Amino acid sequence: MSRRLRTLLLYAALTAGAAFALLPMLWMIAASFMQSGEANSFPPRLLPAHPTLEHYRALFTRLDIGRYLLNSTVVATSITAVLPSSVARTSTRDPAGENLRALSTRLRKAIRFIAWQAEQTSLWT
Repeated sequence: MSRRLRTLLLYAALTAGAAFALLPMLWMIAASFMQSGEANSFPPRLLPAHPTLEHYRALFTRLDIGRYLLNSTVVATSITAVLPSSVARTSTRDPAGENLRALSTRLRKAIRFIAWQAEQTSLWT
């Protein structure tokens, strides 16, 4: 078997595996646009017959998902800002790595503070 044929077979197998792995994700996204009950029909449809945004409207109005997304963004941004600065500060002050306990203490305090902020934010809503 030539090298070119082996490479072609490898790519074909990888493409088939990727399609097989992504099929459930595609079906979940398609099911989110289906009307109520359509996802449970037999035989199951891959694409919705009449796409609707009904479920997304309910998600953002009745369940207030927008607020949850904002809270997650605040927490992720805070962690992204705090963690690298703590590591950089410790590594520049102590290149030998003797101050790891101080770093872990600072990180614990930062994580506790972020958790406290998330708790306070959830109490306001």
